[in-house]
Amino acid sequence: MDASPPPSPPPEPRALPDDDEKRPPTWVVPAVMITILTVGGWYVIQNLSETSKMEDCTMAGRHNCVAPIDSR
Repeated sequence: MDASPPPSPPPEPRALPDDDEKRPPTWVVPAVMITILTVGGWYVIQNLSETSKMEDCTMAGRHNCVAPIDSR
């Protein structure tokens, strides 16, 4: 039989650096992403709504579809 050395004990887990105090909580990144997507979606919906109203007015043959410009 082959005389192999006994197995070595598993290494002890290394301690993590003290970066936990510098790292933001895990919920911050998803909350920021959801906020950005919500605001961006609202902006896109508002822009599409205004464009749709303008196109409807133009397709109806009206000539005063744009709000008058205040030249004060």
